[in-house]
Amino acid sequence: NYLRDLTVRFDPAALNHCVFIHLHGFAARICDLAGLDRERKLLFSRLFIKGIDEKTNRANQAELVALLSRARAILMASPLRTREYATDFGAMLVDEGQDFYPEWWNSLRDFITVNGQEELLMVADYSQDLYGTAFRFEESMKNLRAGFSGPWSRLSTTYRCPPELTDLLNDYHSRFLTDEEERPQRKKAETSPQLLSNRTILEWTQ
Repeated sequence: NYLRDLTVRFDPAALNHCVFIHLHGFAARICDLAGLDRERKLLFSRLFIKGIDEKTNRANQAELVALLSRARAILMASPLRTREYATDFGAMLVDEGQDFYPEWWNSLRDFITVNGQEELLMVADYSQDLYGTAFRFEESMKNLRAGFSGPWSRLSTTYRCPPELTDLLNDYHSRFLTDEEERPQRKKAETSPQLLSNRTILEWTQ
């Protein structure tokens, strides 16, 4: 897990306070702890069917959210609320937000209960539409019930690519991957100062 590795480098002790998990792993953990493992397994058997139509898929996602809500209510009422059963998080970071359903986002918000405040951060890249689902991300941005307000912060610094490669990627993106009307609004990626001192050799392979 890339985020886990970065966290360990920054502060190894943070692992005692952080949970790194994907959405369906989180749902499985909460539902199974609440004794809803049978219902969860039955639902999961339908969630990952390839070629499922969008209407059925959204119905399945709504069922997942309802099951999560039911599981949370069970755990909150449990007299054995040990650390293992704790379901309240001080903050959440969602990576790859473009792959998220709005229903998932709103469901996660229920698990943030610290002094009545929500501490959530979503990081997303609309251009990384690997699963053809980024339209849901756009929907979530426009959905006021998802808690968004004001413009999104835009990140323009890369910590992965050296400057020689960054320039090539910017040029490729402007030529082939961005709609005409979006080009003036997009910032070019800049290389992090930490990478500027690294020697880079680029080769073309065909």
